[in-house]
Amino acid sequence: QCFINCLPHPLVAKKQASSELFSVPIDTPPELVFRCKSAPKMLVILNPRSGHGRSIKVFHNVVEPIFKLAGIKMEVVKTTKAGHARELASTVDINLCSDGIICVGGDGIINEVLNGLLTRSNPKEGVSIPIGIVPAGSDNSLVWTVLGVRDPISAALSIVKGGLTATDVFAVEWIHTGIIHFGMTVSYYGFVSDVLELSEKYQKRFGPLRYFVAGFLKFMCL
Repeated sequence: QCFINCLPHPLVAKKQASSELFSVPIDTPPELVFRCKSAPKMLVILNPRSGHGRSIKVFHNVVEPIFKLAGIKMEVVKTTKAGHARELASTVDINLCSDGIICVGGDGIINEVLNGLLTRSNPKEGVSIPIGIVPAGSDNSLVWTVLGVRDPISAALSIVKGGLTATDVFAVEWIHTGIIHFGMTVSYYGFVSDVLELSEKYQKRFGPLRYFVAGFLKFMCL
């Protein structure tokens, strides 16, 4: 908590008032003391593989200093496998991220966090947690769609300034298994989904070009 005395106490001498302007004397009236809001608590889920490992540099060199200057309390967790972000979002203690979960990486980690939150034992609790997006992947189309920005600095400043942007969420349910998967932008099937699945094998080698390579190979194999 931070206490700021904005005006000198009328009973304090002028000399004391000038020296104690930014302190809080014991006899300061309550109306002259402003209690600041407690520091926001956020969970940062970082995908170290996003953008050929660029996400680590983006967060520690660019984004983390901005959050520290803003006084945000962060719990940083690096994902170690596919589905790790979903596990964290579905089981994390709400007290550790009462002000939001920040996703650092590509569109995949955001999708995992979304599904993790919406499959919590208490759905209302999951919906109440905001999701912050810091683009550090190869495409970053989702943050461009939602916020209209694609650089990590603008995204970090948007998180610091606060405010919420509502977005539509759709659900796809598999009839045979009853499994429900949530999404925010689009759902693919058929040829396009085959291309996306194959492109994951070329992520390290080609980066953003992997979609073109996978699409060409799939087209030649029709």
